[in-house]
Amino acid sequence: MHFVILLLFFLVIPSVHATQSSDVIIVRSDIPYEFAIAQGYSHLTGIPIVTTTPDNLSKVDVELLSGYIAKGYRYAVILGGEDAISLDVQRNLDGMGFITNRVAEADRYGTSAAFAGEYYVKSNAAVLVAGQELKNLLLAERLSSYLGIPLLFTKNKSVSPAVLEALEKLSVSKVYVFNNELSGKALKQLHQFKVIQVNEVKMQSKKNKNTIFYILALFIGFIAGAGTLYKYVGLKERKGKVSITLLTDDEEKIVRAVEQEGGVITQDKLPKITDFSRPKITRLVSELEKRGIIEKTSKGRTNELKLKKEISQ
Repeated sequence: MHFVILLLFFLVIPSVHATQSSDVIIVRSDIPYEFAIAQGYSHLTGIPIVTTTPDNLSKVDVELLSGYIAKGYRYAVILGGEDAISLDVQRNLDGMGFITNRVAEADRYGTSAAFAGEYYVKSNAAVLVAGQELKNLLLAERLSSYLGIPLLFTKNKSVSPAVLEALEKLSVSKVYVFNNELSGKALKQLHQFKVIQVNEVKMQSKKNKNTIFYILALFIGFIAGAGTLYKYVGLKERKGKVSITLLTDDEEKIVRAVEQEGGVITQDKLPKITDFSRPKITRLVSELEKRGIIEKTSKGRTNELKLKKEISQ
């Protein structure tokens, strides 16, 4: 079955939900497997990936991470075993003030399954790519990133039990694989899923058609955005007040949590109150801060949030 990335991206967007407390992902820089596992999640959540050598953090790494933690981001997931990211690197991260979580199994197949199971709540689609070779890895990364779905490694001849378990746990219904990469036995193991064979030649040859859909999607987005802007201007907050109609349901939940604490709260309390992941809370708070609804100041390893405007009905 021929497959076009951008066409499916706009017309058949998978249902994906991500969770877990993480502000940065640490992977090794010398081989690409762990980076490939992390990239789709990074695109889905906006969480950055830092690549480092297995044995130590460079001066650049330390400077990047120090600036990051100074802004209140402190949850770091280390992807790979001690051969990939050494204990010395983990100790350095702990010493900087990060709270680290290492995701690692005996091999890259198990590690990819463990990461998907721990950091995605649900995904109706996943990418499976052979872990013994590199020829389709960039294409798999691209697909995982465009669709924001997990990437899992498999062997050519068989799919490991850990990978099958992760697919079932995530409620996956569609699995993208690459033409002629998996054996008949491996494909039979995927009988409960809709298997979509990805044709890399068609990915490239449909570029012009993809561009048309991309432009169309941008146009629709522009029209929708213009309508939202018009509504925003018509209801623009006056005299220190903001209309509740200007907030999304998620934004309202954040604002109400701050109100219930007397107008001041530390950001680290919000995950328990709202049941939102930390990355989601970070994005919502940033948006509310930009609009002048919330004031954010650094307080130790978290942020103090103050409600600047009264919410009117």
